[in-house]
Amino acid sequence: MSIKEPFAFRRLARHSTGTLALGVLAAIYNVPANAQLEEIVVSARRVEESLQDVPISVVAYSGEELEFRGLERGEDLMNAVPNVVIAGGGLSQSSSDITIRGMPNVGIYLDGVAQSSTGLLQQSLIELERMEILRGPQGTTFGRNSNGGVIQLISKRPGEEFGARVKAEVGEFSRTDLSASIDLPLSETLLSKLTVGSFTQDGQVCSLTVPACYGGKNDELLRADFLWTPSENFDLRIAYDYQRTESSDRKAVVFTNPNHQRIIGLNIAAYGLSQGAFSPETTALIQEFLPITEYTPRTHEPGFPGGQVGKWQTKGDGPKDGITTDFDQLTITASWDINDSITLESITAYWEKDGRNYRDIRGAEVIEAVEDDQYTRDNAFSQEFHLSGTAWEDRVTWLAGLWYQEYDDWGVNYRWATPWARNLTGPCRNGIITEVRDYIRDPANWDVGHTNYNLDPVWTDPSAGGNYGGNWSPTSGGVVPPSANCDADILREKSTDTALFGEVNIALNDQWNLGLGVRWSDREATDYRYDRDDVLVPGTALKPDRPGPIVGDIWAGSEISRTDEPDTSVWFTPKVSLDYQWTDDLMLFASYSEGFTAAEIQQSAIIGAVEIDPETVETVEFGIHSDWADGRLRFNASIFFTDWVNIRTSVNPRDPGTGIALPGTITVTGGNAEASGIDAELTWRPNDDFLLNAAVGFLDTKYKSLGEGVPIADGQRFPYAPDYSYNLGGTYTWDLPDGASLSLRGDYRYMDDYVTHPRDTAQVLQQGFGISSARLTYEASSGEWSAYIWGSNLGDVRYWNSGFVGAEGGLFLAQVGAPQEFGAGLTFTFD
Repeated sequence: MSIKEPFAFRRLARHSTGTLALGVLAAIYNVPANAQLEEIVVSARRVEESLQDVPISVVAYSGEELEFRGLERGEDLMNAVPNVVIAGGGLSQSSSDITIRGMPNVGIYLDGVAQSSTGLLQQSLIELERMEILRGPQGTTFGRNSNGGVIQLISKRPGEEFGARVKAEVGEFSRTDLSASIDLPLSETLLSKLTVGSFTQDGQVCSLTVPACYGGKNDELLRADFLWTPSENFDLRIAYDYQRTESSDRKAVVFTNPNHQRIIGLNIAAYGLSQGAFSPETTALIQEFLPITEYTPRTHEPGFPGGQVGKWQTKGDGPKDGITTDFDQLTITASWDINDSITLESITAYWEKDGRNYRDIRGAEVIEAVEDDQYTRDNAFSQEFHLSGTAWEDRVTWLAGLWYQEYDDWGVNYRWATPWARNLTGPCRNGIITEVRDYIRDPANWDVGHTNYNLDPVWTDPSAGGNYGGNWSPTSGGVVPPSANCDADILREKSTDTALFGEVNIALNDQWNLGLGVRWSDREATDYRYDRDDVLVPGTALKPDRPGPIVGDIWAGSEISRTDEPDTSVWFTPKVSLDYQWTDDLMLFASYSEGFTAAEIQQSAIIGAVEIDPETVETVEFGIHSDWADGRLRFNASIFFTDWVNIRTSVNPRDPGTGIALPGTITVTGGNAEASGIDAELTWRPNDDFLLNAAVGFLDTKYKSLGEGVPIADGQRFPYAPDYSYNLGGTYTWDLPDGASLSLRGDYRYMDDYVTHPRDTAQVLQQGFGISSARLTYEASSGEWSAYIWGSNLGDVRYWNSGFVGAEGGLFLAQVGAPQEFGAGLTFTFD
């Protein structure tokens, strides 16, 4: 792989002055000897050890720190760590696009069990012992292969003594959060913990069309945890987790090309409707789908100067609970110390997740292209074994692992397309009314969309070649061909993954340590298509109660086809690391690691099965972990270089017959790219009362190609990979005369410009933005209760959490982050 000096080094040189000054100030600051930073314990290598001793780039937050920083839900992590982006999927926040150092394929683990990304943004982060973010490929210590890195969520274990914690919080938009956790020892050897929670809030982005506000929540959480320790060398932990979430996307429409043929055509038809140009029958039919006279930035884009839609408003008309997820997980973890030097651990888990996602593709009170009502049903059984130990007087530590997972993924999508409903009796209402089509294509009406709506009259003559509106065809007459209608089939994937992995770490002497790791991966999968047995009630109006009732079992159907995915077994990925313990407080390390994603088949309801080739990642990294100033200053940093081979890219498929781009995306392979950058974290405690932290990330990402036939600008950077991002924060605590304390926490997080898609024809630029938050906490002298007030997004900054670019429609359907909020809470602790 090629290694060269990236721009990140040049940026670091320009930004290093402040960091150096801070370090010098810390070194000379006269403080008490006990004002030291606490040790951070992580399980990045599947054993608990000090973060400063781990030759991996890792960031860890305790559960208390997550709460103190206001990171209480998955979506809050969007701006939490530099070079880490946790955003919603392209079409909705029901799925997650997670990148670390610009790289996707990030593993998510809850108590050692691999999870899917569905519902992560809505997941509540309470009663956690800690959260760890590991950067770079992690396949030699974790069951699931992870190219970008790993996010570990580790829950608190049951306590040995009785204790309870109750928390109540209120805030803007009718926010009411209630949670309670109780530690209840049942005997000397059997401990238990029960956690419950309810989290509700109204939406923050309100519709001008229907009585609904989007982005709210109505979540429930339950966790029952039992720990049995019959002897000193054996323990058994059984935990059950349940979460139900109800939410919706905060949609915002951004017009990337107001002169797109589709938008112009919509305006022409709307104008004709307002002028009585159609017959009474046609007028009555399309009024249900086209209740507008204009579709332009000033009528539908939030915050447009002089426009109709406010900064935190929309004209979307989807349901306010369009995203729902039910999640259950049972985890059984057993640990047995076979002798003083060997430990066997078993993690057995079963989880299932049912979800519904209503996707308003255009975020407006008109079905301009497609609207989806998507249902998913996932379940997985996994078994993982770890055998770990030491040898040669503890100079060698080793880990050997076996991971097995059976995964069953179902999906069905009800789709409605085009506002020109031709089919009066069926539920699909696909096609275009001849009278409307002829009106749009009449040369006498071509300029209506421009002269009446002040748009630039530069667009394609619809009579040239016969195609109009990007996806419109003179033969099918519809925006969406019949193959992409609401009667889509059930898609299912059953897969079995097996992996053998392990690492050995050898102390060459008192200072040098060598690490060697390897992974063998095997995957077998079969894709199924079923013809659904359920039906939609014919003639059911799509507005306002779309999609209408469903009759029958959503998941019942007869098999149409069965396809075995490509065999990519016997695939090895290695890891090599070398670290040097210069002093007790300073470690340098270097590593080379590889990641791998197996080949697979992607089923598309539009064009059928698409084969996706394997993908590989190679990363070289150099790092430092260090403590300074008698343990009051901590500085950790790493430099990395990554080659990414056979990249997977989403593109709009083309109709095999007409060559017209279709809505929805498929995945293609064949691209190559490279990335390099820097991660750095600094923490400083000048005295017992004051704590400062800073973190910065630099990225230099560049695609070299995206595969045959996929257009790309020269040197195009990765999506959701800002050139730089940083966090600044601090906590100051005042000791009050009565023994109580008052703590003030402030955080500022900045993310530089980034694009939302690798292809320049389908991307939107998000300008750099900064988010600030603050929290003031009073803790009683008894320690039995505390009260706090908080504020988030204090600048009321609007930014894209994610979004879908309709390159063929001239629109960007954005999902925005939460606006400014204030709240207050109480916490009670009982012993």
